[in-house]
Parts: sequence; structure tokens; C-alpha cells
Amino acid sequence: MLYFNIFKAHYFAFLLSFLLVSCHANQGEKTSAKETSFKTTDSSLLFFKNLRQSYYDKEDNSVAKADIYRKQDRNKDQAKPIINLAIVHHWRNETAYIMVEPSKLLADEIRLEVRWQSADNQSKGTYFFDFGDMQMQYMFANALYKSLQDKQVLTIKSGNKWLELMPAKAEQDIFRITMEDYLRLVSAVK
Repeated sequence: MLYFNIFKAHYFAFLLSFLLVSCHANQGEKTSAKETSFKTTDSSLLFFKNLRQSYYDKEDNSVAKADIYRKQDRNKDQAKPIINLAIVHHWRNETAYIMVEPSKLLADEIRLEVRWQSADNQSKGTYFFDFGDMQMQYMFANALYKSLQDKQVLTIKSGNKWLELMPAKAEQDIFRITMEDYLRLVSAVK
């Protein structure tokens, strides 16, 4: 009887640890823009709806046959330079897209211009975003995601000024988690 209870406790602990590890997205996972197909699978959709959807505000768009998910704890301050992401799931054709949603402060910009600089000041560059199709939105969001993974400092042009983009760790985490949830939804990361 004692042997059975010890075995049962070890089995339960192993199962619990396996479940916790398998439900956590790998933050170090790198992705390629060319690898993403925008297709969802039954298992990726089930994972998102059962484990991740509760962290998002859901907007139903029956005309477009899509559900739009925005992180509940995103920064909604329209007077700051903020880029939020929305996950758009077209349930009719089983595809999902990432949508870039800049704050009102950046809404008048015809083109978003984001400068990145490495933490050691050894390298720098610029990303441009012309509000294109879903592929362009994904490529821009993925570039920002990779910069955050590499701990690069980001600044964005607003009018004639350069303002820091996502200076707070909480803003970076919201962007990163949304992108990771999206990448898992389209099976770009496992």
C-alpha cells in the first residue's frame, strides 16, 4: 500500500511537471518570416482557445467571419507611442494573421520608422512599415519581436521627434507574449 502511494505521488508530480513545461512558449525560439504559412491547425487552435484566449479581449466580426484578439493588459494610452498587436483568426478559411495597431499619436504617420540599436551600441538599423497587407504586417511585427528578443533599444519617429518605443518591460512582455501566442497558433513555433 505504501509503495503504491509513493508511486502515485511520483507519477502525479511527473505528469504535472510535463504539463507545465509543455504549455510554456519558448522565449528563445527564433522564427523566419518565410516559414510562416498563416494556416492554423486543429491542435494549435485548441491550445489557443483552451489556454491562451482567456488573456485576450475577443471581438467578433461576423461579416469578415473572423475573431480578433487583443491582449487584455495592453497599454491603451493613445498619447504615447505604442504599437499593439491583434491576432485575427479567420475561422472560415482556418487562417490567422497578426495585425499592427499603432496608437493615435502614430496614426498620422504615413510610414512608421523604427530605429533599433544593440545594447552594446555596436550595431543599429531601421525598420520601415508602410501599413501593407498581412504579410507586411507579420514581417514588421516579427522584426520588432526579434529586436525585443535581442534586447535592442527601439525608438520610433513621431512627427519630427524620436521617442522610445516600448521602454517598459511590461509593454515589451505584452508585445512578446502576443507574438508568441500568434506564432504558436500558426505552428511557427512548437
